[in-house]
Amino acid sequence: MGSRKYAGKDTRPTNEFIHIDLLPDVKRPRNLNINLLLIVLIAVVASWLIIYLPLTSRQTALDAALERSGDAQYELLLVNEQLVGLNIENERIAFYERLERAQALQTDFDALHDAVATEIERRGVIHYFLYDAVAGELYIQVSATSITSFDIIDFDLIELPMVIRSQYTVTHHEGTRVHAEFVVEVDLDVE
Repeated sequence: MGSRKYAGKDTRPTNEFIHIDLLPDVKRPRNLNINLLLIVLIAVVASWLIIYLPLTSRQTALDAALERSGDAQYELLLVNEQLVGLNIENERIAFYERLERAQALQTDFDALHDAVATEIERRGVIHYFLYDAVAGELYIQVSATSITSFDIIDFDLIELPMVIRSQYTVTHHEGTRVHAEFVVEVDLDVE
C-alpha cells in the first residue's frame, strides 16, 4: 500500500492568543507605596512644625522691630528738620540741659559748712574744705595734736543727721601736729 498522506484539519483555532509569561510571579505589595507616602507626609508636617512656625513668629517680631525703628528714624528726621527750621542750635540745648543739672545741684552750702566746721574745730584746725555736689562728698583736711583726735572728730561727724559716712586717712606728721584728710558723704535732703 502506498503511503498516503493524511491531510487533516488543524485543530487549533486561528484567532487564539498565545500567552507567554516571561516574568516570574512576583507580588508587589501596595503597602510599600502607602508607607512611602506616609513618610513624605510626616516629613512635610514635621518640617512645617520645626521650621515654618518658629520662623514666622521671629519674622513677625523682626517686622515689628523694623517698623518701630523706621518710625523712630522718621520722627528723628522730622525733629531735626524742625530744629533747622526754627534755627535752634544743639549747643544751646546742651547748655540749657547743663543749667538744669546745675540748678538741681544747688544746696545750702553755708549751713553744711557751719555744722561740720563746728564739730571739727573743737578738736582740730581745718586747712581746706571742698564739697563735691555731684558725688555728695566733703573733702576736709584737718590737723590735730594726736591721731585719737581724728577718731573723736570722725565719731562727732557721724552723729550729724546729714552725714551718711565718714572716713579719714592720716596724710603726714608736721612737728607736733598730725594731718589727716576726711571724706564725708552727706545727704542734704535730710532735715
